[in-house]
Amino acid sequence: MDEQVRRDLNTTHALVNMLTAGYQGKFVMLNVFQQLGSTRYDSSVQAETKGILDGIALWIEQLMAGNPVLASSIAECGSDRDRGLHLLGLLKGDVACLADEILRMRARAYPAEDPQQTELLVASLCRHAYAREHYVKGLVAYSEKFGYEDAADRWRQHLIHTPQEISFAHACLDKLKEKSNLDQRFYVDLYEETLLLPFIFRCQVQDMNQVAGLYVGGFTFEAAGIGEAEASDWEQMGAPPETASYWHAYGFDSHETRLWVKAGLPDPGMAANYKHRDFEPAEAGRWCNAGFDARSAAVSRMLGHDDPEVARSWREAARAIQERDED
Repeated sequence: MDEQVRRDLNTTHALVNMLTAGYQGKFVMLNVFQQLGSTRYDSSVQAETKGILDGIALWIEQLMAGNPVLASSIAECGSDRDRGLHLLGLLKGDVACLADEILRMRARAYPAEDPQQTELLVASLCRHAYAREHYVKGLVAYSEKFGYEDAADRWRQHLIHTPQEISFAHACLDKLKEKSNLDQRFYVDLYEETLLLPFIFRCQVQDMNQVAGLYVGGFTFEAAGIGEAEASDWEQMGAPPETASYWHAYGFDSHETRLWVKAGLPDPGMAANYKHRDFEPAEAGRWCNAGFDARSAAVSRMLGHDDPEVARSWREAARAIQERDED
C-alpha cells in the first residue's frame, strides 16, 4: 500500500473512531436519562445523535473498504472532512462541559446528599464504559483489517476490562432505577469509581485535540490549553505536548508533576488517584512502594495507620488469619 494512502487511512480512522466512541457514549447517556425518567432526557437530542452515528457508520464502511474518506491530503474529501472536524468540536465541548459540571456538583455536596449528582454520575459512568468499549473495539477491528498485528494484540488486552466496567455501570443503574440498595456502600462505591471520571473526560478532550492536530500539522502546547510560560517549563523537562496534556488534564502543573515523578509515580492517572484523595507526593510514594493502591492506602490511613509498612504488616496478618479460618 502506498505510504500516503496508509497515512490518510490512519488519519481517517483516528477521527472516525473518536467520533464513534464519543457519540455512542452520548447516546447511551441519553438512554440512561430516559430510563431514569430524568428531566435531562431530550428526545430531539437523542434522535440527532442517532443520525450522527448513522453518518459515521457510512464513513467507517468506506474506511474499511480502503477509502480514506476524511483524509487531510485529498481535496475531494473536503466536505466530509469539515463535517467530521465540526462534529469533533461539538463533542469536545460537550465532554468538557460534563467534566466541569461533575466537579461543580462534587464541590457542593456528597452524592448521597444530592440525587441529581447521583443520577449524573451513574449516567456518566455508563457513558464512559460504553464509549471506551467502542473505542477499543474500533482500534482492534482497524488494526486487524490493515495488518497492524502488534497493535491489535495490544488493544485486545484492553478488551479484558471493558465488560467489567460495563457490568459495574449497569449494576449502579439497576439499583438507581429500582431505588433498592441505595445504602452507604452504594454511595461509597459510586464515589470511588467516579472520583477521577471528570479528569478522564478532560483527557478525552485532549485526545480529541490531538486528533484535530493531525489535520493542522501537529499538536501543540497551545492546543492543550497550556500557556507559554508553563509550556517553556515542560519543554525544559523534556516533556512533549502529548505528555504534558494528560498531566494537565488530571490537574497537575509542571512543578507538581516534577514532585510526583520524583516520588516514584510517573503516570498521571496513578498520581491523580493519590492526589485527589489528599495525599502529598512523598507520602503517596511511600504507600505505593509498600504495595498499596490509592484507595486501599486511603482506607488504611482512615483506620489510623500513618506508616504504610505498619499497615502492610497489619494487612498481611489479617489476611493470614482469614486464610487460616477458611481452612
